[in-house]
Amino acid sequence: GTGIGLTITKRLAEMMQGRVGFTSNVGDGSEFWVEIPVHRHVTAEITASSAAQTAEIGLEWIHAHRPDAVILDINLPGMSGFDAMQRLRESPETRHIPVIGLSAGALLRDTTRANELGFYQYLTKPVKVAELTKVLEDLLVRSAR
Repeated sequence: GTGIGLTITKRLAEMMQGRVGFTSNVGDGSEFWVEIPVHRHVTAEITASSAAQTAEIGLEWIHAHRPDAVILDINLPGMSGFDAMQRLRESPETRHIPVIGLSAGALLRDTTRANELGFYQYLTKPVKVAELTKVLEDLLVRSAR
């Protein structure tokens, strides 16, 4: 799309002493990768399953790894981001994790529901890179304390 995902990925990788690399061939396209120092063992099963990109797999991964923050798209295949957020808040293991919601919907009912469910922030697409970066930096600084 607009390249925002790559911009965010690069910034996050650098904040974790990692890097983003790529190769590009005219007519064949580009391949990107992220290198991040790992501080614990991640099973191949979870790594492989995360490529399916469903809310259920994301919830499973969140329960297994307890990240410092989650960026959650509201419009997911199958379960909505609102439903996924509700499940995160119902679980004692994940209810403390700050969640940033992303959606193309900026209707009052959407923002109201996001507030009711306890999203840390609810950002609308197209996302302003500086705004999302600021929210992530605030969360990472807060979790480092």
